[in-house]
Amino acid sequence: MNGHTLINLQNESTPGTDKINNERQNGFSVAMLKKMTANNMEDEEKELISEFKTLQNGACHPHTIGEKNKSKNRYKTIYPYDHSRVVLDPLPGAIGSDYINANYIDNVEDRKVYVAAQGPLPTTNDDFWRMIWKLNSGKIVMLTNLVENRKVKCDKYWPDEEEPMTTQTFNITLNRERFYASYVIRDITVTDHKSKDKKEIQQFHFTAWPDHGTPNSLELVLFQRRVKLHKTALPGQMVIHCSAGIGRTGTFIALDALLEFGKKHDRIDVHLFINKMRKDRMSMVQTELMLDFKPDYKLEQDFCASLLPENETKNRTMRILAADKFRAFLTTDASSSNEYINAIITQSYISRQGYIVTQFPLPETRADFWTLVMNYQCDTVVILGEEIDPAQDSQWMPVNKEDLNFGDITVKQNGTQTEFKGVDVSDVSITRKHEPTDHTSRIFRMKDWTMERQVPPSKQSILHLLEQVESRRRSSGSKPVVVTCKDGSTQCGLFCLMANARDQLKIDEEVDVLQAARQLLIRRPEFLASFDQYQFCYTILNDYLETMDCYVN
Repeated sequence: MNGHTLINLQNESTPGTDKINNERQNGFSVAMLKKMTANNMEDEEKELISEFKTLQNGACHPHTIGEKNKSKNRYKTIYPYDHSRVVLDPLPGAIGSDYINANYIDNVEDRKVYVAAQGPLPTTNDDFWRMIWKLNSGKIVMLTNLVENRKVKCDKYWPDEEEPMTTQTFNITLNRERFYASYVIRDITVTDHKSKDKKEIQQFHFTAWPDHGTPNSLELVLFQRRVKLHKTALPGQMVIHCSAGIGRTGTFIALDALLEFGKKHDRIDVHLFINKMRKDRMSMVQTELMLDFKPDYKLEQDFCASLLPENETKNRTMRILAADKFRAFLTTDASSSNEYINAIITQSYISRQGYIVTQFPLPETRADFWTLVMNYQCDTVVILGEEIDPAQDSQWMPVNKEDLNFGDITVKQNGTQTEFKGVDVSDVSITRKHEPTDHTSRIFRMKDWTMERQVPPSKQSILHLLEQVESRRRSSGSKPVVVTCKDGSTQCGLFCLMANARDQLKIDEEVDVLQAARQLLIRRPEFLASFDQYQFCYTILNDYLETMDCYVN
């Protein structure tokens, strides 16, 4: 591979004694890695996968203690190595009580920086908390959901709020739980029964790792950064677990360790570090899929549905299409239609399906639009710009309480429309023949923000709209909000960016506009096409802060 990433797997040192030689030119320079990523690293990726398959796998060192405690292992073939296992303080008269399926893991330069563990079983919850207590750990990183693909992956070892949990050794209380689009943060207090001593632990739970797949790389990196930036008073190792404690756990540890090393030395060697981890815990980083360095910006083949001949006429412009990976599907057949609509699902700051972004309906896709609203049970619709096209008979929003009929769908305005601070508000009911109930949505219109304007004409109006949509979202739970403009991009992208950045500022009292923008651009690269839009987002955040200061004072 052009002289890069050469690993010698022979003449291995004994467990825990090897050090990566920082002077020799192994691995990638950070600059080379960036270049490879930009070029989609086709040949290099094949070599990476080939080299991964040469790494030692499975049990390579003694694990007799694990075999003696089979009932405490989640999987029959995953044991901790004897030389690196975490040894608990034994309980009086309890044989094997010093055992837990967990190992110390080195980073690139230092010993025992992490602990990799399996997900607790119902019978090992107390063991897990005894480990956290013994290690003086302030951070737990969880990389699996409790149930995936209808299989239990981990026991729920923490309580719900206001419902404390008791184990043999501890009382455990959940003080706070914050939900984000791809992770949850939990603040937990652990109290020892006997001494009454307390420790404050923070659990970071990544919820967006697909079963038998790889997560969005940007989401995982942002999660790792959130974990890294958290300051804890407890000096012990960070404990990382998934279900088996090898695949996702190994991937996260490699990410954390190599990012730190790369910043210091401008060089990383992924394969050498995986080999290093595997000397302390078997099979760390299970598959080559977990080494996926490909960028998240997609190529033409990812727009297959948009480019089908029967769907091309449903796109307002062939410049802005719905990527297959992120597009919304119509699950109820509209009249003379299929499941395609030019709409993509993108996350809000607190939900993976926060927004459904779509273009204004064409004359032949008006039924599809309202089918979309019904399918996803969206009770909030944001319209940015003037939806009536005088050049076409394409009215799709009812006015003056008149019914609009699109095949077997009827849309009717309920009550009268109101206007405040440049935002029109109305309610509509959507009815489909042969369905017993109708669906009601609230419509927020900002007509003056047309495609000719890159940014909203009024800061006061957009702040009011953002507040109204957030209030509506709080009352409707996890239902996505439909955001639509003429081309499904120009105004929609900026609206979603402002909403997500405002939510981050409100919830966490900090904001990263660049990363919020990157997450949106992964889903629709045509978003945020001008510097003026980025600049306006900062302006709105500043005005929002001033408004909050006035409110507090």
